[in-house]
Amino acid sequence: MKRRRFQKMLLFAGIAAPPLFGVQAQPKPKLRIGCVSLDDSRKATGFIALFERLNEVGYVEGRNLEVDFVLLAPDAIDVLTPYRALVKRGADVLFVTGTDIPLLAARIAAAGRVPIVMLAADYDPVQAGHVESLARPGGNLTGVFIRQPELAAKRVDLAHELFPSNRRLIIWIDHNVQQQGDAALRAAQSLGLDVQPLEPNFSIETMFQRIQSLGSSATLLPATEFTRVNRDMICRMALERRIPLIAPQREFVEAGALLSYGARIDDAYRQAADYIFRIASGAKPADLPIEQPTRLELSVNARTARELGIALSPIILARADEVIE
Repeated sequence: MKRRRFQKMLLFAGIAAPPLFGVQAQPKPKLRIGCVSLDDSRKATGFIALFERLNEVGYVEGRNLEVDFVLLAPDAIDVLTPYRALVKRGADVLFVTGTDIPLLAARIAAAGRVPIVMLAADYDPVQAGHVESLARPGGNLTGVFIRQPELAAKRVDLAHELFPSNRRLIIWIDHNVQQQGDAALRAAQSLGLDVQPLEPNFSIETMFQRIQSLGSSATLLPATEFTRVNRDMICRMALERRIPLIAPQREFVEAGALLSYGARIDDAYRQAADYIFRIASGAKPADLPIEQPTRLELSVNARTARELGIALSPIILARADEVIE
């Protein structure tokens, strides 16, 4: 049984319809945020931006802000127990990133009583059934939504523009973010590309060995917690094997990927911080429409292009928001 399906079976065993949600009219003098992550996200760009924005609006860790952070093992299956522990310890707000499995766990643990701010970067919260609509989310959940399926299709277009004579595109498929994979496959097929979908069922090294066996073609990475956590290793192995990576965020380009197109992750985290502040000040999540990042950026690593012997077109370079030399 696939891990994702098993996790959802465990979660649905305990789910119940959440009651109506209410919050205090005045902001609390102290705020406790509960977070669960696979990596030490407190040191990541996004969380740094989150805390900076909270500081700007008056919440400072060690003074009136407490962050209850639970670090999961990479092979953890039970994500419900950590969220229940956060609720039991008195979290005022749960901040949820990653796939919709952690979000489902947080919803169960919160039982409609604790507000949830999500950063939906790997799934569509409406299509997944977590909220009624972006404009009226309902219940105790709101946050930020990055439309990764649409961005995945755009990255296919960019890969084709980069390598117009190369008819083969390798798409890294992760069933935890099936919508992204489906969108990328449709876009590639519409361009008449020879698509090679690869599922990360093996080690990262084995994945790259398989890519090499297919001719080291351009490889499209999905936006997932797994690729973000292992970003440096993935980009390093790709460079060593001379594989051009098309990535979801600029942080991958900084690590050595050839190109990225997507929302700035620090912008999204700052938006999430604003939601946390508004909820702490008395707003109800049900009344806060889900926002999407307004700024998308194209980043190119010219150094990687030179190392791989790739000539970047003047059009791509002119359109790039950032070129790493």
